[in-house]
Amino acid sequence: MNEPGSYYDWELQFRLFNLS
Repeated sequence: MNEPGSYYDWELQFRLFNLS
């Protein structure tokens, strides 16, 4: 769980969820 891609992916989904 030290991959920047994974971190960005989960963060993106989190932001999108908040936008909803």
